Amino acid sequence: MNANAHPVFSMTGKIKKAARTGKTARFTAAEIEILLRDEIYLAITRLEAEEMRKACAGDGDNDNNLGIIGSGSAPTAGPGASAGSNAAEMDAKSRGARLRLSEAIAELKRPKMP
Repeated sequence: MNANAHPVFSMTGKIKKAARTGKTARFTAAEIEILLRDEIYLAITRLEAEEMRKACAGDGDNDNNLGIIGSGSAPTAGPGASAGSNAAEMDAKSRGARLRLSEAIAELKRPKMP
């Protein structure tokens, strides 16, 4: 069995080379499929969410602090549709992004018509 035949080896080699050289890594569709595995993609999206939270927290001029807008209702203490985002909503967005990526990979695999 040729261990280098599995795309995980070429992918990790590309990642290491990109880290050493600072150049861009380009992945094949098979390598991207590995990145889309549940345990890997979940870790990536958690890192992304953490960085987004840091960016928002550091931005004092963001428009999340506009106060109450609308018909004069007060802020709600409990979770609900108007109480802001929650983890389930974030997971749904991540699933949607993953679906779009999976569809893009499927498109890459389709044979091109002459």
